[in-house]
Amino acid sequence: MVDFPVDDSAIELERLRLALQSAQVGTWTLDVPGQQVWWDARCKELYGFQKDDLVPYDQVLSYMHPEDREAVDEAVQWALTPASGGHYDIRFRTIGAIDGQLRWLHCQGKAYFDQQGIAYRFTGIAQEVTQLVQAHQQLGSSQARFADLVMATPVATAVFRGRDMLIQQVNAPMLAIWGKDSSVIGKTLHQAMPELAGQPFLAQLQHVFETGEPFRHEEGMADMIQNGQAKRVWFNHAYNPLYEETGRIYGVINVAIDVTAQVLARQKIEESKAHLQLLRDTVPAMIFYLDAQQRYQSYNKVFREWFGVGDEVMGKTVREFIGEPAYQQTEPHLAQAYAGQPTQYDMHAPSRMQADRWLRIVYTPHRDATGQVLGVIVHATDINPSKRMELSLSASEARYRTLSADLEQQVQSRTDELATANQELAASNQELAASNQEYAVLNTHLEEANTDLLRSNQNLEQFAYIASHDLQEPLRKIQQFGDLLQTRLAESVGGEELAYLGRMQVAASRMSRLIKDLLAFSRIATSQAVAYPVSLGKVVRLVLDSLSVVIEESRAQIEVAELPTVQGDALQLGQLFQNLLSNALKFRRTDGDGTVVIPQIRVQARLISPSELPVLVKPPRTAATYHLIEVTDNGIGFEEKYLDRIFQVFQRLHGKNEFAGTGVGLAIVQKVVTNHGGGITASGKPDQGATFCVYLPA
Repeated sequence: MVDFPVDDSAIELERLRLALQSAQVGTWTLDVPGQQVWWDARCKELYGFQKDDLVPYDQVLSYMHPEDREAVDEAVQWALTPASGGHYDIRFRTIGAIDGQLRWLHCQGKAYFDQQGIAYRFTGIAQEVTQLVQAHQQLGSSQARFADLVMATPVATAVFRGRDMLIQQVNAPMLAIWGKDSSVIGKTLHQAMPELAGQPFLAQLQHVFETGEPFRHEEGMADMIQNGQAKRVWFNHAYNPLYEETGRIYGVINVAIDVTAQVLARQKIEESKAHLQLLRDTVPAMIFYLDAQQRYQSYNKVFREWFGVGDEVMGKTVREFIGEPAYQQTEPHLAQAYAGQPTQYDMHAPSRMQADRWLRIVYTPHRDATGQVLGVIVHATDINPSKRMELSLSASEARYRTLSADLEQQVQSRTDELATANQELAASNQELAASNQEYAVLNTHLEEANTDLLRSNQNLEQFAYIASHDLQEPLRKIQQFGDLLQTRLAESVGGEELAYLGRMQVAASRMSRLIKDLLAFSRIATSQAVAYPVSLGKVVRLVLDSLSVVIEESRAQIEVAELPTVQGDALQLGQLFQNLLSNALKFRRTDGDGTVVIPQIRVQARLISPSELPVLVKPPRTAATYHLIEVTDNGIGFEEKYLDRIFQVFQRLHGKNEFAGTGVGLAIVQKVVTNHGGGITASGKPDQGATFCVYLPA
């Protein structure tokens, strides 16, 4: 990140606040999208109550005089259209929510629009003009009272009489703006203030006097001579005609509010923003600022170059600009930043970007003085050059894959030998039933076959133990040395090198998990299920309890119907449901806009006859009836042409980068079903879910 210098705009804003406070002027801001009005303490006083600083717009209207609400709402709606230029100027009455007092307010404001012409902020000031309004109302009956009101009002006011603009009355606030004293009374405005020559004010006054058309101007600039020194000031002023009882215009009244401090503060802020933008453009990284609604408010030259855009992105939201798929990746990190927590992560550049890049994104919350998050500062750097370092890790991963393939081949060979031995044992059992005379001979053969099978199982278990121990030992050393390197290099090298060590540790952990799965597979393949009554309902409940964290994170909806009690091994049956339910939770699909679909899983059972068994299901144990247990999900599904592959060891239909796993789980499921004398099959379609059918003897 780059530390930007702090400007003195905050000092100017404080001066502006003090100036507004001394003039008893309130400030307000309308959040246009949220229809919420923020106002300061003075505004709340003008509405005659003390409540929250943030009030719904409709509620604010309810505090106005019923006869004025429609006119105020029309003026607001007009100011929020680009045709109005964003200007807002109106007088209306309020009725205090607590004190019931009637007040006249004069509100002026300015709306700001984005590139599409949509107003996103509306702000302004409010000042009580009750005395001024009452003075106007009583003007016809008493000129003396009118003059007194002019002199007493806290708003800068002057009354000009006749076509030559003779100064008839002027109060102290107006004299302060002019930089004059009361000696100007009785002089024409041209005589009292010759510096106005060449400026538009005299012509504007003449136009009001001649036409009767009121004139209002916000932040008008004037060059004045105050206390003998030339000074440039800005003020909001209004000219209104004054009528005699006959209806003839006899003069003009001028009301003004000095906004010099406000204009200078804004100019200082804009100058600081320009300096800040220049500094941002010199940084060789992408920097931009998002407001509270995740809209782009500023961005630097690198942003424009990388995305190939100009100013048209201003005011757009992140979702609108980068698109839904990219937004789904970045949204969790944005949410963390808007919650007040700085965050950093790496991502592939969105498709909107001109070049293929990997970016390192840093989000820094921007807070106000109270700690509230106003927006997020985003800093993104190109990390493509560091990808060359991954080549050294690729070689290590290739060696791990070769070792895994060799182990898979050896396990498959032992599995085939075991299957052959089981077939020979089944043939021997059938021959035993044929003849009592051959029983002794066949029994001898059976004992020899059992001895060979036991020896084979012992050899396979010994092989699996030796393989897992011999493979786990170097992996443990890799992990230990990797941890040691991470600890020692944590403060001496950059984040990229540590990231490569982390990836090496992940690869080693994945290899360790693969070896453990293979050991579990070999043990199930060489063991026979212990036959005792097992409640499948209880087994499934225990499995769901072990998966509770994954279920809660995915918000999965799992329905379990009544399940039977079968003869078997509870531990092996638990592994069966553990793998089936884990797969149903893991292989989730996304809908068309990239949103992950909530898993919906159903487990149910029913009795079927042998004639209802699918053609491809050949249980090794015959029974009068079978329990059909179905596990159905709404996940990614699969092409049924790959049905013969999914129950084989190390067979995966998806890459490890899409879904984690070792490719052993369904092979374990099939072995458990075989050990219990049953069969298994599956059906499904891509993006339409899958159903796994387990058939166990009843």
